Amino acid sequence: MMRADRTMPRRGGVRTARRPARAPACLCGLLLGAMLAGPVRPVEAQQLPLKRAVPTDSATCPAASKPVVPSRAQREQARRLVAEGHAAAIVGDDSTARNRFKQAAALDGTDENIAYELARAYERTNNPQAAAREYCRYLALAPTSPDAADVRARIATLAPARSSVVPDRAAASFRAGLAAYDHQQWAAAEHAFGNAITAAPDWADPYYDRALTYAPQGSPTRAIADLERYLRLSPNAADRGDVTARIAALRQNRLNASTALASGIVPGLGQVYTHRPVLGLALLGAVAGTAYWAFQQHTVMETVPFTDPNGYSFTYQRPALKRTHLTVGLAAASALTIAGAVEAYLYAKHRGDGAAQAAAAHGAVPLPGSFAALPSVTARGFALTVGIALPFPIR
Repeated sequence: MMRADRTMPRRGGVRTARRPARAPACLCGLLLGAMLAGPVRPVEAQQLPLKRAVPTDSATCPAASKPVVPSRAQREQARRLVAEGHAAAIVGDDSTARNRFKQAAALDGTDENIAYELARAYERTNNPQAAAREYCRYLALAPTSPDAADVRARIATLAPARSSVVPDRAAASFRAGLAAYDHQQWAAAEHAFGNAITAAPDWADPYYDRALTYAPQGSPTRAIADLERYLRLSPNAADRGDVTARIAALRQNRLNASTALASGIVPGLGQVYTHRPVLGLALLGAVAGTAYWAFQQHTVMETVPFTDPNGYSFTYQRPALKRTHLTVGLAAASALTIAGAVEAYLYAKHRGDGAAQAAAAHGAVPLPGSFAALPSVTARGFALTVGIALPFPIR
């Protein structure tokens, strides 16, 4: 009688060594490649300068900051631009002359003659506010010049005394916002500028400065709303072109919740889209590690039934390689991927589309594409429901 638990000889040899799990490694490579090829944050326009002047009841010039000393090449290029500006002014092309003088002033902010020529060009192109500002810059560079008295008279004509001065509470909050901004305390600066807006809602500069606090906090939609409000309150602003360019750059940089959710299909890519690459790399590593663990093969003893030629039935055990954690590991990797996609969606919802809704609630102009079809994610117990929310305006 044969023993039922005897071990049959291995035919051809049974390999008991663990095979390398290549599938997770390939998966990790593909995911890392997808992350590196993911959405690149667009280059932003040049940072706008902070507005620091508080309206007063007299046509006095605000305190001027110390200009940056230009290089020799910048001085030479500024001189060439001034010569081109003079040539354009001679033939009556005031717009070209103004642009050349403006470019020269950007290169060399220490030359009072450039400031004077730019102020005159602004006068000829019917921009009294910008002309007064450049005349003030001229006085700051050459306070003892022989024509200083005439320039002050021009400033009084171009920027007469305001009939209404901003309230003291608004001015105090505005200055507090400037101090907080200089110390990179973005939330405090935002709050202070908001208080200035509450005290003087028709004053344009606090909207402009508050917009500059939103970009470092990752809220481009709120920054767009404030900059648009600034342009509506100051339709003839001298920096309208720069502000418009900044708005265009912020539109490209605005987060969209639906894009974040779709990017989250690749583990970590949703976090890369929302400008958090470290968190995305950590999520990618967690998913890749879980998948690697799932595809690991382990040696187990399996029981095999056998019937010999004489008709005797018995069983024997033999070693075999199996992926014992495949189901649990893949389920865990899938759960991590879904959680990462939902987290990226909620983050973008708060920073992007949610910010657009908050801006609209405060009277901002809706932006095209801000309220497109958005995913709707709800959780009930252990069930996760993903849908599409389509807003229809009621008229």
